[in-house]
Amino acid sequence: MSRFAYLLSLSLFLTACLDEDFLTREQDELGSTDEAIIGGSTDIGDPAVVMYSGFCTGTLISPRVVLTAAHCVEGGDSSYVAFGTGGGEPWDKQIDIVDTAMHRLFDPPAFEQWDVALARLAEEATVNPIPYNVAPLGAADIGINVRTIGYGVTDGEAQTGFGTKRQVMLTLDAVDYYHIGVGTDSQNTCQGDSGGPTLARIDGEDRVIGVTSYGSNACMDRSYMTRVDSMQDWIAEVASAWDGPCQLDGTCVTDGCTVVDPDCDVCGFDGVCGQDCEKVDLDCPVGGRPGDLCGDKYDCETRSCVVAPDDDRLSICTTTCDPERPLDTCPSPLSACIDGPDGPYCAYGGPTKSAQGWSCQDGSECRSGMCDSDNEICVEACGEGEPECPEPYSCEDVGGSKVCTVGSDDGGGCGCRTGNGSSLPTAFLAFLFGIALLRRRRP
Repeated sequence: MSRFAYLLSLSLFLTACLDEDFLTREQDELGSTDEAIIGGSTDIGDPAVVMYSGFCTGTLISPRVVLTAAHCVEGGDSSYVAFGTGGGEPWDKQIDIVDTAMHRLFDPPAFEQWDVALARLAEEATVNPIPYNVAPLGAADIGINVRTIGYGVTDGEAQTGFGTKRQVMLTLDAVDYYHIGVGTDSQNTCQGDSGGPTLARIDGEDRVIGVTSYGSNACMDRSYMTRVDSMQDWIAEVASAWDGPCQLDGTCVTDGCTVVDPDCDVCGFDGVCGQDCEKVDLDCPVGGRPGDLCGDKYDCETRSCVVAPDDDRLSICTTTCDPERPLDTCPSPLSACIDGPDGPYCAYGGPTKSAQGWSCQDGSECRSGMCDSDNEICVEACGEGEPECPEPYSCEDVGGSKVCTVGSDDGGGCGCRTGNGSSLPTAFLAFLFGIALLRRRRP
């Protein structure tokens, strides 16, 4: 996907504990003048909001660290940040970028999830950073008023107006684990606002609660920004290693650190992969994502591997959650929050990956090695000596063998597609391998 396509990025804002005067502050306090942006105004304040490398937006969150979107960094051409309002006026200051880091689970071209990144500056900025939010957001926050800032275009169709820092007031209208959503056809963010901050007034100060990520063509519909509170552990570890008293500087510091000083522990963000760390080492290869199958906790990014609730022969990578807010606290493809021996954890809302009932195209996607080709679901053997089929499945004849599947009026389908690892009898395997195999797909 091209850089231009990635910059179809939009954003907005949200908060818990929103100050009542957030929307009524005087214009001179906000530092704004009337001017259309897609329903917003020029922002002559917010000095910590910066132009990022000439095509995106970012926010200074510590003297030497800028928060932006991963898709702004992914191309590898990050070079500088510029401070000021822009719009043809000289920049107040430009500082070179010496290092960047994308969230390790960001996976282009599917850039909608984990779309957050940090940039390290060559020197400290002289303006006050904007802190980022760590309080959990959720569906209860829908309806609050928020503010977004960016250097993007003011006309999504004509692609004009880029390069001036602007702000717009919006209303939060969607929340999931990764994003909050806002925007209308008359008030919105647009191309070039990517990476910009979503600010909310929390406990008397502005805080970044989201990072502009993506939206509709021509900026005429809802925009989405990455929730900062969902990404806070990664942000804290990288930012602390790059700036502040606990950074990677050759001196081990133990007092006052919110995360481990990388000079004290190989598991810190130091460029060296530490094995079997209790918390995943960001320098190591990416482990299992939430919902992936696992053998033990060290297979998982979250360091949490639990037995699947619908098949004790399978285990999945997971994370903790709030039973009252499963969609806000569980990353997709997980959508259910259920009780476990160590507390609530995220699970699949339907069949577990590769278990009975999981969507499939061939048997390689199934624990059993069998995929019912008519119903396109993973199936398990049934009948004499086999466990009973769980509801709502019944033991049916499929291709001459008994499997748990969806009942049919004609006595069964044409057969199953198989994959590696099947434990079926050899005669049945010979039949199954005669069925054409279809390509894998990631549900």
